[in-house]
Formats: sequence, structure tokens, C-alpha cells
Amino acid sequence: MHLPAKVIILTPIALEYSAMRDMLSSVESFELGSYACVKGKVVQESGSLSVLLVETGSGNQQVGFAALKAMQVYKANAVILTGIAGGVKDAGLGDIVVGTRAYGYESGKETATGTLSRPSVFHYSSALQLQCKKVAEAGQWKRSSETADNSMVHFGPIASGEKVVATTESPVYQSIKQYYNDTLALEMESIGFARALHDFKEVECINIRGISDLLDGKTSGHDKTYQPIAAKNAAAFVFELLKQIDLKPIPHMDPKEIGQALAQRLLPYLSAKDLPTGQLPLSPNAPAVIRQLWGSVWPLLQADLEFIEDEDSLKQSLTKEVGKATKKDEGLKAELEALLAKLREADADNKGGVSIQNSKNVVQGSTIRVGGDFRLGDG
Repeated sequence: MHLPAKVIILTPIALEYSAMRDMLSSVESFELGSYACVKGKVVQESGSLSVLLVETGSGNQQVGFAALKAMQVYKANAVILTGIAGGVKDAGLGDIVVGTRAYGYESGKETATGTLSRPSVFHYSSALQLQCKKVAEAGQWKRSSETADNSMVHFGPIASGEKVVATTESPVYQSIKQYYNDTLALEMESIGFARALHDFKEVECINIRGISDLLDGKTSGHDKTYQPIAAKNAAAFVFELLKQIDLKPIPHMDPKEIGQALAQRLLPYLSAKDLPTGQLPLSPNAPAVIRQLWGSVWPLLQADLEFIEDEDSLKQSLTKEVGKATKKDEGLKAELEALLAKLREADADNKGGVSIQNSKNVVQGSTIRVGGDFRLGDG
């Protein structure tokens, strides 16, 4: 079972939010905590695409929080960060930069001899990059912005930190030039955005920016002129992308299916012999994602502990209580679906089997569960 395609658009500031909102049709209010937020539509040839537009506030942390919050309640197939940025290298005023990678230029280590850069790098969706290239080649996006006639579209890394870089003479810019010399644009949100979406493997994401300044000569007068141009151009490009975007469907699980899937995943790491004590300790060998699942599920079982006597009743309780909770709580449902997706991805990575090498002993009486081919030996 699949949900209709949905897209989340994140814009850090009001100017960008307004430019993007003007592109949407059938706009209606949407509740997302304290964020300025609306739901709208973009008409496509085969129907319409549902879009959630959020004004996040500036900064990596703010955008990361907003992305996670929006994903909890909206279950989007894709998330796009858009707005304005400072141009570096080849990008000119009013141009568009489509991010291929996110650079966190402040990642590093401070030593007695100075700062050692340790690049923080995240990649964006290759499928969305390809669709952006088609939009750029066709050039139709320029019809939605009266200021885009001479604008060009560039593809390359976009770097971010917590500082506004207002001159090419600054030590920060010199560091970027040395360690991230293929950077095309600078802003303050992309690394937080990319980190937040990193665990949502089934969700496509990309960063699209309009260039509002070239770092040097940045003044309030300059910003007043060129920031609206950059925001309008970026919104026009994103709007054209949304009109053409082709997104893979995300599997949708109903609450009962989630409960059943969780029971199947968790039971191998729980011991039925501990049930009479009212305790359900997780095996120390449980992987991190299983621990995350258990941390979310364990509180739901508290009321049922006295009725859980064996593995069958534990399975029934897991299925029932998780199903009830996820039916009421959309945020919990999204969280558990995302964790189950991580487990499915791990299954795919380990499809070829498990190999234990350089091992002399296997603990007597231990149980090993594997799928596919299994080899045990000294290599």
C-alpha cells in the first residue's frame, strides 16, 4: 500500500517563504508547532502534487529541527531546502545553484598549531539532481520569474556554517577556499538539513539556492535589491521542478502492520524466561536500531506486563499496543516506520550472508540466527 506523493519545502526566512508561497495553489493553513506553515498544491500533467511549505528560521540547528518535525507529521517522499545564498566561484547574482553535496566547513579540530579541517560531507539525491538538470536544460522555469532571463543554473557543493561570510578576505573564506575549493555557494542551513534527512533513506532531498550576493560588497542596500530577486528565482526553479517531479512511492504501513513488524524484529532479542519477573531486558547483542525501537515501544507495554506470560502473549501485546499507539500518534508512527525502513536497508546490505572470520570459539549453547549463506571459520 502506498501514499500519494508529497513534498516538504523548507525556507529559512520570511522573504523566501513568501516567494515560494506565491507559487502554490489551493493554499490552506497547516499546524506545525510554532512554525509559519501552509499546505498547497502544484498542478502536474497527471494530477496535483501536495506540498507542505515551512519557514524554519535561519541556522543549521533550526532547519534540522524543522525538517525532523515536518517529517514526523507529513510523511513526504522528498524534502527540498530552498532560499538565498552567497555566491562563490562561478555563480553570479540571480543565478541558481543546485546542491550536489553539503559541506560543513566548520567541522574540524583545534590544535596548538591551528585548525585541522575534517570535512563533514553529505550527498543529495542523485535522482533529484537529474530532474533538476532537465529543468535547467529546458529553461521553462524562467517564465515564472521576471528577473531570471539572464540567470544560469549551476550544479555543485553548497557549504554552510553558523557564520555570515561577508568578505572574501575573512579567515573563514580562506579556509573554505583551501579545503572546499569546489564550493559554489555559502549559507547557514545545508549541513543541518542534510544531517537531519540522512537517516530517512527512502526520502529524496536536495538544496536549491538563488544567489543574492558575492560575499564582497554586501550591504543593506544591496540585500534590499538582490535578495528578493534571488528568492524569486529560486522559487521559480523549485516550482518548475515540482511541476515535473517524479517521485518513487514510499510504502505505507497501517498501525496493525507496524505492530506485527515490530514484534517480529524485537522478539529475537527478548527472553521469555524473564517475563514472570515483570522485566523484559534487551539482549546486549541487539544492534543500535533495535535499541531505538525498544526504547520507543517498551513504555507502551507497561499496562500489559501482568498478562504477558510467554513469547506468544508478548507478540500479541506488542502487536496490539503498538497498533493502538500508532493509530493515535502520527509522530510515533512516522518514527517507527523510519526505524523499520533502516532495518530493511540493513537487510538488503547483508543479503549475501554473514561471515565470521579469525574466530576460534563459539560459546556453547548460544543461538545464532542468520539469513542467506553463512560461513564460520578462521578465514
